[in-house]
Amino acid sequence: MSAKHAAKRRKLAHVQPQHLIIDLTLSESEGEPSRRARKSKAAPRPSASEPEKAKSQPNNQLQLTSKQPEPSLDQVPPPLSAKARRILRPSKPSARKAKSQSERSSELLDAEKHGSDPQDDDAFNQFLNTLDGLDRETHLGCLTRSIIAAEKHVEATKIVTDTWGERYSNVLFEVKRTRKHANQVVAFEIDFDARSEKEKDKGEEYLNTKKYLRRRARRIERGTSLLDQVESLLEKEGRLFALTNQLRDTLTRLIGGVENLEGFWTMIWGISDDMNQAGPSRRPRHSRLAWNDHWETSLPGELARIETQIQRAEEEGEDAQIAIAMEALTEDELATLAWVEATIAEEDELPFAQLCAFKRKTAL
Repeated sequence: MSAKHAAKRRKLAHVQPQHLIIDLTLSESEGEPSRRARKSKAAPRPSASEPEKAKSQPNNQLQLTSKQPEPSLDQVPPPLSAKARRILRPSKPSARKAKSQSERSSELLDAEKHGSDPQDDDAFNQFLNTLDGLDRETHLGCLTRSIIAAEKHVEATKIVTDTWGERYSNVLFEVKRTRKHANQVVAFEIDFDARSEKEKDKGEEYLNTKKYLRRRARRIERGTSLLDQVESLLEKEGRLFALTNQLRDTLTRLIGGVENLEGFWTMIWGISDDMNQAGPSRRPRHSRLAWNDHWETSLPGELARIETQIQRAEEEGEDAQIAIAMEALTEDELATLAWVEATIAEEDELPFAQLCAFKRKTAL
């Protein structure tokens, strides 16, 4: 290396550090950013009109870069934190509004439970609309008239069965006693005089004649046959008596069913009255809650149960009436029983001799 080149290198080594210091000073004084300033974007830039201030505070440059810049109007504000959002959240509604929302939520829960919206035309509204289409007085009046008619029928059957029962017991007692006497006559256990009033004037010899013995046998047979017929009629009359009692019991149950139906519909009409009541009232809400709670399922079941009870009573009543009609006595049978009753009333008994002398034409 020549002496010329060595001198040049010494000169450059001596000058370069000064240029670096000058460049750094100029960058800080004239506003050119340094490396630290570029890393910290928030570092303030001193204006060109204040070089002396920048020179007087060269050691505070790092401290200034750590401070936040003052906000300006053209800057976009940062998003709010979670705490700030909670603070700025709207206040809670009033107690009245909260109560209405709670009631609405309760109604919605009930509606969800029962599969309907309370504002919709649900089963309860359809139920009320059906009642609106009915005439209350006509509906309940029909049930009341049915009860009155059935009560009159029951009273009539009661009078018949009470009178019939007393007469039936008396006739049955006398017929049984006559049957015992007839069995003794047929068995020749007692002496039985089968003569008519005209034959009684004849002497004792007539009792041993074949003519009288044949008449006696025919008359005993006639009396026995008539006694069998009377007993058969009494058995038939006993069945009629039992069927009439059954009819009365059936009508009594029918009355009970119709009364239950009347009370049921009276309660239903009461629900309609509560829903249509003018003025503020809690009854409509209670009625809807009761409907959603149990009425929607219990009322149809209760109505079906009462209708089944009434239908069964009506069917049994019809069967009893048909049986009574089939067991009804003919005019001849009624006449025979009337004669037996008249004889018992006159003689205080039913003499077997009169049964033997009984002639239908004269008896009627």
